[in-house]
Amino acid sequence: MQFTSVPDVAVVLLPILSPISFMLQRPLMRNVWSNKEVIPKLDYPILFVSGLKDEIVPPEQMKTLYSTCRKLPGTKIHTFPHAGHNDVPVVGAFEYYDILSSFLKSLLELEKKAQ
Repeated sequence: MQFTSVPDVAVVLLPILSPISFMLQRPLMRNVWSNKEVIPKLDYPILFVSGLKDEIVPPEQMKTLYSTCRKLPGTKIHTFPHAGHNDVPVVGAFEYYDILSSFLKSLLELEKKAQ
C-alpha cells in the first residue's frame, strides 16, 4: 500500500488534475510525501505489501518503489491478488500475518548477526 507520492496518487484519484499535475509539487503543495525520493536512501530492509485490487493506490506505484529500493537482505515484496486498499489483513488472513511475522523475525536475525 505504498504510494510513490501524493501528487501521483492525486492524479490517479482525480484524473481531471492530469493537465496541471506539474503544479502538484512544492512549493504549491506543502507535503508531497515523495516516497520515491526517500526509499532509495533507506539503509534497512523494507516489506512491501499490496492488494492488487487497490482502488486508491495503484499497485504499480508499490512496484515502482520496490524497484528503486536498495534490496538489502530481508527486503521483500508480496502482493495479494484479491485484496484492495484496506482489506489486505482480512483477505490475506493467515498468509498476511505469516509474511509479517517472517519479515519481523528476519529483522531480528539480521540484528543479531550485526552485533
